[in-house]
Amino acid sequence: MEIPMNKLKMNRLSRKTVRLFYLFSPVVSGGASLAIFRMRGADFIEAFQARASLTEQILVGLLVGIGAGLVIGLAVTRFPRLASLRGIIQQAFEAARPNLPDLFLTSLSAGFSEELLFRGAVQPLLGIWITSLLFALMHGGGTKAQKGNLLFGLFVFGVSLLLGSVYAEVGLLAGMITHFALDFTVLLQYRFLLAATPAHEPDRP
Repeated sequence: MEIPMNKLKMNRLSRKTVRLFYLFSPVVSGGASLAIFRMRGADFIEAFQARASLTEQILVGLLVGIGAGLVIGLAVTRFPRLASLRGIIQQAFEAARPNLPDLFLTSLSAGFSEELLFRGAVQPLLGIWITSLLFALMHGGGTKAQKGNLLFGLFVFGVSLLLGSVYAEVGLLAGMITHFALDFTVLLQYRFLLAATPAHEPDRP
């Protein structure tokens, strides 16, 4: 089947956007984090002080991230009531057509840069609930009053509460690894499972 040229251009632009994200997101988030640390009069290094050892943080991050990612990914790709959310995600994948390195680097960039900003810098200032609300809004959960967008916003808010709890109870590095492992696990499922899942089936009441 021949693909229209305008669609090919959109796909290329979308993939470029993905790559720009994982290249520049750490720079933007790092700069914003440093500004907030200065405003708080806090030391950047103090954000990495943890209740758990390095090994424990790595293990907790991987186990919680992969476990939560499997549950979330399977729910979104298979649960009939989440069909509208599944349609939004599938359309994004069809536009960007990310390959495995794209998925890995996007997850790595988001996990470390966003956790540094939201958990390391913002959460000690505003608390876990307001930070999670800001996190959901930044990810587009409140852009339009449509069912898929509202579901996505609730999903991101819940994920942020999980990440905030890991940060508070274990450490910032554990939160970063959890975020990375969760994102990568979910994105892998989207890439391989959504191909066999209808994108626009109606939500069941």
